[in-house]
Amino acid sequence: MKSLFVNSVRLMGYVGLNPEVKHFENGSMVARVRVATNENYKDKNGERVEYTEWHTLTFRGKKAEVIENYLHKGDQLMVEGKLRNRTYTDKDGQLRYYNEIEVNDFQFLPKAGKTETSENTATKTVAKSNKSAKMEDNLPF
Repeated sequence: MKSLFVNSVRLMGYVGLNPEVKHFENGSMVARVRVATNENYKDKNGERVEYTEWHTLTFRGKKAEVIENYLHKGDQLMVEGKLRNRTYTDKDGQLRYYNEIEVNDFQFLPKAGKTETSENTATKTVAKSNKSAKMEDNLPF
């Protein structure tokens, strides 16, 4: 029987801080964003517990440009991507581990209680831009 392994993550959450964007000399760019997801449940004593998990998202190329121009702290975002586990050695020589989600696709979500406005129209424009960015990422040059 053939095994199929998939590295796929889908999250929907709120942006904790404005994006951190790095521009490189060759013209490429990377944007990093911290997103919070919440889980609510009742513990064994029947007490309501709210648990918040923070995730680091990485956007590259055209996606990073869209994130830099349109995403802000407090916005709601849905992403799909791959989980990446990285290691590095800190300044004290200690091996550190770093987990991030490398975003393949994303969508801005409307804020609760908002109606169709120019902000939502901008979101639709960004979604179209994201589709073209996805196609450009697959080009061999």
